[in-house]
Amino acid sequence: MTLLVPPPIFTSIAGPKIAAGVLMLFGFLMTGNVYQPPEDMNYQNLTDDLTVAFNKFTRCGVKNEDFSSAKFRSGLKNARILGGKNAENWPWMIYLLQNDEHRCGGTLINSKWIVTAAHCIAFPNEPERYKVILGEHNISTFSGNQRMSSIASIRRHQKFNAVNYDHDIALLKLKNPVIFNKHILPACLPDQGFPTDATNTISMESAFTGKKCVVLGWGKTENNNDQEPKIKVLQELEVSVLPRVLCTSITEEKNSGEYNNIIVKANSTKFCAGGYPGEDTCDGDSGGPLLCRDNNGKFNLHGITSYGPTPCGQSGLPGIYTQISGYRDWIDSNMK
Repeated sequence: MTLLVPPPIFTSIAGPKIAAGVLMLFGFLMTGNVYQPPEDMNYQNLTDDLTVAFNKFTRCGVKNEDFSSAKFRSGLKNARILGGKNAENWPWMIYLLQNDEHRCGGTLINSKWIVTAAHCIAFPNEPERYKVILGEHNISTFSGNQRMSSIASIRRHQKFNAVNYDHDIALLKLKNPVIFNKHILPACLPDQGFPTDATNTISMESAFTGKKCVVLGWGKTENNNDQEPKIKVLQELEVSVLPRVLCTSITEEKNSGEYNNIIVKANSTKFCAGGYPGEDTCDGDSGGPLLCRDNNGKFNLHGITSYGPTPCGQSGLPGIYTQISGYRDWIDSNMK
């Protein structure tokens, strides 16, 4: 089973590389000084492009280019994370740091909260260890669009099981609310109980079974023994949502060893997506979003990258995702 976070050995052997990577991440000013993205927005000194957020950038799940671009209708083509494909603009994607090192991905869902995987949060009672970067795309350059925020509090699901990855979901509260602009926007959330991977005739019309959704991440783009993901530009991949009966069959029968015998049960709040050879989420992509576009053209966060087969990208072995619609009530109650 592939655990989609950087392995612990990365911290112990790559000190110089980490330091260099952090410098690249924050970029350089022309003076040669290291640039750190602005942290925790100052509401007393808003720029015009931030102030306009209060009336223009208020809709969830709509990217800036969607308003006028044909991409709003056409979807993605030949995109993948494992193997490498540069992503478009995804303004709700966040870059999660633990002790100033890349840990996972996550998704902005409103001005104060981010959702990620529970297994990405090793220290749920120590929010000071974590920071997020919003508006990020290429972590090796500074575009001026990035914003960094400290974390005020963490709500990791109280029933998270680190053995079978049940309830693999956590919420991060930003120290100060972020101001939306065209580079930083929230994704939408599905309703509680939405039938993401349903196969019965009643639910099939609204479900995404067999349909293409999008996953994102800065994780590994090839299967190798390198401890450090080399990719700097955000990657995207279209994956098909599998029907629950097939997901259960794959994980409980002959391929159970590749998933460390973790079964996606008929009533579990997990689902399968992908399974095409050479295309998959992989190490470093944990906590990132699986996004499906609804009939109104908005991207909804339907899944959180949780775990997958070892190695990544095997034919017929999909990735496993936490099903957001099983936790919408939990999310709403914990954001109060």
